[in-house]
Amino acid sequence: MVPDIDRLIAEVAARHGVLLKPDDAAFALVTLNRLVLEQALREIENAVRRNVAELDAGAARLQSRAGGVIGQELRQAILEMKRELAASGDSRVRQRYCWFRMALAAVVTFAAGIGVGILLK
Repeated sequence: MVPDIDRLIAEVAARHGVLLKPDDAAFALVTLNRLVLEQALREIENAVRRNVAELDAGAARLQSRAGGVIGQELRQAILEMKRELAASGDSRVRQRYCWFRMALAAVVTFAAGIGVGILLK
């Protein structure tokens, strides 16, 4: 966007009582300031893009690690429940195992929903 020189001249005259001409050196400073500002904005934009990319990558790594940890914990819990079930003929143990399997199914369904949501994002 190029500044409206006539509007700037009128505004400076109205506010400060100074009449500038279109070839006045003050406009060279305005142009210089604009160029510096545009460069600074490009650098800020690039930095923000890099930071967002790093944040996305970090979130993906965290999600992957969390999924691995949860998966390992679930496998361990299943093995323990199976051992306890095999060692005991108690119906309460079987009932806990059934509840655990239902909870596991709910967790897997929830995680699958999150995964689909991320893929569709």
